[in-house]
Amino acid sequence: MLILGSCAPASVTPSVATPAPTPPVPTPPVPTPPAPTTPVPTPPAPTPPAPTPTQPVITPPSPAQATGSAPFKVSNLSVDNGLQPEPGEIVPVTFNVTNTGGQQGTYTAVCTVNGVQAGTKDVTLAAGASQYVNIDITAGPYGMYTITVGDQTLTMRIVPPMGV
Repeated sequence: MLILGSCAPASVTPSVATPAPTPPVPTPPVPTPPAPTTPVPTPPAPTPPAPTPTQPVITPPSPAQATGSAPFKVSNLSVDNGLQPEPGEIVPVTFNVTNTGGQQGTYTAVCTVNGVQAGTKDVTLAAGASQYVNIDITAGPYGMYTITVGDQTLTMRIVPPMGV
């Protein structure tokens, strides 16, 4: 036998269905245009000016320099007149230096040969004093040479011996 009973109805809460989220639709990557395969030309570097042939510039030193306020005078510039130097030999250049000022000072004598410094010598002199000075130079090849000390100049000639 079957007994039917009554049951209280269960309370039911209606539910509303929430739609499932839709997955994002992937967007296909936008292709980027390929980089140019030929390099962009760069402007050429400026061309330096063509070198011009020049001869070296030789600035001879000042013929004399003095320290202090004492003025000096160079005189009697000479080379040994009896000397007939061969190229490469030592040639003594002799001159007199006078302190014409009223106090002691030092004079730097500069000997040049054809405008190029060949030797120097410092001379310290009391007021009114004089001194002979010698600077040795080396003879060059055969030819003419202008020797200068202070404001004094002479010409020296180196010639080959007779019969050569």
